[in-house]
Amino acid sequence: MSAELARTGASPDLLADLAIGWYLGSVAMVAFAVIVLASWLEAQGRRPAGRTAAATIALIYFAFGLLAFWFRSFNRHFLIAFVIPGALLGVAVIKSRWAVPK
Repeated sequence: MSAELARTGASPDLLADLAIGWYLGSVAMVAFAVIVLASWLEAQGRRPAGRTAAATIALIYFAFGLLAFWFRSFNRHFLIAFVIPGALLGVAVIKSRWAVPK
């Protein structure tokens, strides 16, 4: 698609922003699969409820935010919208009672 859009005269910035959205969607689909699998395992009584889902979301937000920040010329939007929430959720997962095995 990017080649087709480039032929229309779309700016490189627009193409990069569209690519970032596409990559986020792809990563989100993997995260959803992990969360669904974790939820199924939790329903079977094999894992503590919610921890894997919260940790997956934290990791995806944090990692995606850092990569987007780096590749989009250090645009602070990615720090505020992804890195900070991902870090805060990660701290919450680590500090919660989930971290203590039963």
